[in-house]
Amino acid sequence: MALLAGLAALTDPLCPAVAHAAPSGTVPSGAGAAKTLVRSIGGATVTLDPQRADLSSESLVIDDLLEGLLAPDGRGGARPALAESWTVSPDGRIYTFKLRADAKWSDGTPITADDFVFSWRRLADPRTAAPYAYYMWIVVNGEAIAKGTIKDVNRLGVTALDATTFQVELVRPTAYFLAMLQHQALFAVQKASVQAYGDAFTEPGHYVSSGAYVLAENVPRDHLTLVRNPAYYDQAKVPIAVVRDLPLEDRTAEMRLFRDGQVQTTYELPIDQVAWARSALKEAFVSGDTYDTYFLSFNLRNEPWKTSPALREALTLAVDREALATRVLGGEQAAYSYVPRLASGPGVTGYEPGWPAWRDQSQAERERRARGLLAEAGYGPKSAHGGKTLPPISLLFPRGANWQAVAEAVARQWHDVLGVEVRLDAQDFRVVAAQSNAKTFKDVVFASWIGDYPDANSFLALMRADAGQENYASYRNPLFDALMEEANGEPDPGRRAGLLRRAERLMMDDTPVIPLFHKTMRRLVSPRVIGWVPNPLDLSPTRFLDLTP
Repeated sequence: MALLAGLAALTDPLCPAVAHAAPSGTVPSGAGAAKTLVRSIGGATVTLDPQRADLSSESLVIDDLLEGLLAPDGRGGARPALAESWTVSPDGRIYTFKLRADAKWSDGTPITADDFVFSWRRLADPRTAAPYAYYMWIVVNGEAIAKGTIKDVNRLGVTALDATTFQVELVRPTAYFLAMLQHQALFAVQKASVQAYGDAFTEPGHYVSSGAYVLAENVPRDHLTLVRNPAYYDQAKVPIAVVRDLPLEDRTAEMRLFRDGQVQTTYELPIDQVAWARSALKEAFVSGDTYDTYFLSFNLRNEPWKTSPALREALTLAVDREALATRVLGGEQAAYSYVPRLASGPGVTGYEPGWPAWRDQSQAERERRARGLLAEAGYGPKSAHGGKTLPPISLLFPRGANWQAVAEAVARQWHDVLGVEVRLDAQDFRVVAAQSNAKTFKDVVFASWIGDYPDANSFLALMRADAGQENYASYRNPLFDALMEEANGEPDPGRRAGLLRRAERLMMDDTPVIPLFHKTMRRLVSPRVIGWVPNPLDLSPTRFLDLTP
């Protein structure tokens, strides 16, 4: 989730480091003795508009404010939320959802099927500039609307049959459709509020919630305060009354606030503190596999990357992932595929990643092949190969000690194996996200993606030629796109997995990206917090948590 998309697609555990004092915001008056959870969300939010959000920090907040037809269940799965039931047509193309009779907005008005029609049309509408507009491609006319071929958004295959019945017509049967519905891009916003306030509908006082909490305060880069929503259909089962979300980007400061008792949950630990925290703070230390890949992306709009697959492969093979995962990162899982293969927990049923052929080679064999490919690409010491010198490679990444450690390690490996020089370019997280989405970075960007739902499509769809801003590399291969299209329409799970595997293997052989490692979630959660369950999508909505005195 996705969590994420942007550098999110980063849904993004390694966040930029910015010195951050204890936030100045206070709990609203009247909260007093109410149970209050103070948590780090890892970074600043840019928007709380569910159709425009694409950062993990935003997803964490939105999952407390809004719900969709389905919503995260706190254990890595999806649960019925605003939809109490649904039926599927015999051909698997038409889904009819019945909304809960007691579903209300925080202003007390009913949540209607028309709110969902409005929101899904808004997601597909090019004027929204939604990063997840491609989610609508599986809906009748969704792709044509998102790409501007059809101008009338009313032709999207969604219908309000009555006030509480929402119907969706898909282009073809889609195996991952229901799993997608827990993602915030498909949550409804209140039509009346958006029409009344425009983009300001996300401000406190205007933000009308459907979830367990409402937005009381939003002080940019300092804190957000959420308070329990009295109109929420399940509010009697929401123990925590107040949530204070802190956009802490400095991992050391975050850990200090936790140890001082000012924060109950951290977002991530500094690399050099993991071993100590596991031992010294073992009652609070929490870890688990996540459906998350950290990778380098080439910019295939620029030379020499655009026309030199040999050079891209040389840099790929020169990376010692095992050393990176163990010695630099202290126990991550080395990545040989774009789609993660989870060691434990609910993962991608029936999918084995499309490993590249070189995965079975030793690191020494890979490095010998890398040097040969560098020469084949026409680069190297003139005395040895008669080749030209490769200009220094610009490696863009977000500020922060964890990002920096990985970037420096990769730069050393490229230099030691290939003699390549690297210029490290650490920028503020927003700058990196903007350049990644706009494809304006020069050579290589360090990014991450955490799956929005447990299916390989959540990763591989980003590499389609028409995926838009999430395809950082601007990768284009008609055969890859054709395999993805065929997989989307394949009803047999085994055959579908095989098609996705072929697509991933093809993409890995083309080398638009260099997978580095699959992230292990490691954070501190106060023993006072009850109900926190590590899960692959790393989603723990506050409504499922409680606090002991």
